[in-house]
Amino acid sequence: MNKSVSNLLAKKMLTHLGSKGLDTDRICKACNILPTDITNPGGRIIAAKHYKLLTETIPYLDFNERVFSQNLSSLYDDYPELIGYCLNSRNPFDAIHAYSKYRTIIGNCDSFIITETDDKMSIEYINEGSKILGSSQAIFNFSSILKIMKKYEENYSIKISLTDGIGKNSPLEDFFGTRCQWNEKKNILEINKTKTEMAYEKYNSTLADFQKEKLDKKISELSENIGFASIVSRIVLNTLHNKESSDDENILDSICYKLNMSRWTLNRHLHLEGVNFQSILKEIRMKEACRLLKESHLTLQEISEIIGFSSQSTFTRFFKGQFDVNPSNFRKNN
Repeated sequence: MNKSVSNLLAKKMLTHLGSKGLDTDRICKACNILPTDITNPGGRIIAAKHYKLLTETIPYLDFNERVFSQNLSSLYDDYPELIGYCLNSRNPFDAIHAYSKYRTIIGNCDSFIITETDDKMSIEYINEGSKILGSSQAIFNFSSILKIMKKYEENYSIKISLTDGIGKNSPLEDFFGTRCQWNEKKNILEINKTKTEMAYEKYNSTLADFQKEKLDKKISELSENIGFASIVSRIVLNTLHNKESSDDENILDSICYKLNMSRWTLNRHLHLEGVNFQSILKEIRMKEACRLLKESHLTLQEISEIIGFSSQSTFTRFFKGQFDVNPSNFRKNN
């Protein structure tokens, strides 16, 4: 899956900056972030836009507010499936593994490396964005992990190494309950395994199975909702189903009208994600053609009209060109 983050991160950040009187429209424009990137329910923002937003807003964000204001309850409100599963693990170390495995729901622009021995767990945070971000993202993730762990065990022994001194003059060490090692080579959270390994008495295995199943499904669906291209894809599909346009040029004009942007602007934003309008339209037509041939009793003429072809013969040529089989034989074999 392409690297991206939940648009909730950008939405909250921009709302916070707007409350401070900053021109969030200017910030979004500088980052190539469209209104639809923010308003799309369950939407994703591609890594390039996310990192651009972080670097643009660093001068205006209060470090203490960002790290300490977001409690576990607000994390649960934003990502209930992920946090709910992390809070229903066999022990806090299983919870950390769950957070690492499914944190794609929040974002997968960076990564963790987890190593374990009999007496400790080490979590290295890898920043894949600009060096300007320093250890800020590591601190945010480490603090989220420790907020989860505190629901299992209030007291634990940890060590923290950070690559710079970004939080040196903040209450960070009080929050972590330990002296941080500053300006180290890596961002590492090390947790001592003592009584924190004990089984969690409130663990519900039946519920955990349901939670895991839902998370797996959500992860599999994320790739279909990444960035501006996913928004365009859904509008294209609706335009075809509603039979608003059939000609490619008219479909493109219809999409631009609905998004209130020019062809040039639409194609520029698609180009940032490595696609173009024609490739999206082609993919939608291919998927819908296969789906309708498999799942419906519609005639070939009806299917060709639904997916925007001027005639059945044009549809047949398109389909055979893509799959090396005509639509009738595809239907028989599927």
